[in-house]
Amino acid sequence: MPNLNKEIGLIKQLVRLALLVLLTVVLSGVTPAHIKNFPPQHKVKALSAEKVPTEKPEQPQAVVATQAETVAAPVAAPAPVTDPHEYAASVLDPVQYGCLVSLWNGESGWRVGAYNPSGAYGIPQSLPASKMAAFGSDYLTNPITQVKWGLDYIARSYGTPCNAYNTWLSRYPHWY
Repeated sequence: MPNLNKEIGLIKQLVRLALLVLLTVVLSGVTPAHIKNFPPQHKVKALSAEKVPTEKPEQPQAVVATQAETVAAPVAAPAPVTDPHEYAASVLDPVQYGCLVSLWNGESGWRVGAYNPSGAYGIPQSLPASKMAAFGSDYLTNPITQVKWGLDYIARSYGTPCNAYNTWLSRYPHWY
């Protein structure tokens, strides 16, 4: 009987792992069509059509540039991230991001103005909402400010989004 319990425990772990992998794949946007069509055929054809050079390429001649010529053109700064999912995915690994998505889908549906009668507010359901002001005065309307505060709260209180999500699941009604 002890071996049967051990085997059942291993099966449960494998099922959890499979579900986590499936969740990660679903959240990444990969579909069976992506897998079936990898690598894209137009790229395979382009690579196979390339000619392999048979002669040594000509060595470039040294060029002397003046200081004025070497000044690089200004590079535009990247646009700020405004999507809360995009921001969270950029700072978390896929597994932790998957747990965060599940947690905040349950808490607020990722709605900036989500309000709970208890007074909890925003994407991370801060209680009170004013705690998020430490990350920006725009905490009532800016999803990135809310996500930054929420990730900090999770790190301080639970260590990781998966730990927070597991705690949330273990409580009824759910809260973290």
